[in-house]
Amino acid sequence: MVASKEMQKSGYCIELYYIGVNNLQITTKRIQDRVKRDEHHVPADEVYARYE
Repeated sequence: MVASKEMQKSGYCIELYYIGVNNLQITTKRIQDRVKRDEHHVPADEVYARYE
């Protein structure tokens, strides 16, 4: 948080966009697609825990 305040003082504009998915099937499919592209993997137990 401190770093973002300092950056704003230096003239940076900070914007954050969050798009959530509340569908377990879509989430697991997206993870599978990322893994096929050698990108970020999330273990299945962590995914399921987030939807409990």
